[in-house]
Amino acid sequence: MGKGLVNLMGSLGRNFGYDNSYKDLDSLPNLDKSSVILIILDGMGYDLVMNYSKGFLKEKTIDKMYTVFPTTTVAAVTSLMSGEAPLQHGITGWWMCMSEFSTPKEIIRINEESLPKNVKANQIFPKSFFSKINIDSYMVIDSNLIDTLYNKCNSEKSIPLTYKPGNLDDFINKINGAIKKPNPKYACAYWPGIDHLSHEKGKHHPDTLNHFYKLSNV
Repeated sequence: MGKGLVNLMGSLGRNFGYDNSYKDLDSLPNLDKSSVILIILDGMGYDLVMNYSKGFLKEKTIDKMYTVFPTTTVAAVTSLMSGEAPLQHGITGWWMCMSEFSTPKEIIRINEESLPKNVKANQIFPKSFFSKINIDSYMVIDSNLIDTLYNKCNSEKSIPLTYKPGNLDDFINKINGAIKKPNPKYACAYWPGIDHLSHEKGKHHPDTLNHFYKLSNV
């Protein structure tokens, strides 16, 4: 059994018929092929919840889960989007030196036009988790992010449900929309608010904590 982010994805993969080499997450209940809504609140770590949550989030926390190494947003998000550890998916930072390019590249800004001749997107970005499972899938994502090549690859084989940038109410509405879809399903929803504010102002800044409290009360 395991306690890591990739163990979570290993368990979810097996729940949806995708066999993989990662051990199950030991604190995850038996899913029994049920629908799953995975909500990623980037930057909202265990310590933040334990120190500042006064209700639902703290009460419903069942265990601490460890992230990947390196501990960067893009390495962790790519693991969640591919179901693989950084050792396998190869995306370790927003800026990377890659053999396909002669200069360092910012991952999020790579597009079809910037790819070298005879290099395809799947040579740089891993196969999406959605494409490995046999179930209706949805990706709830900021409308400004969906058209990047990185996110096109990450969300391949899913139905995108885009929300207005920075609009938490619209984000929640899109999640509710996914929940109401018929048939068993897997939906992944990504919200970057805490991470953005933590980088800009600090994890314990009043604006960051106010956003945390807002998320806690949704």
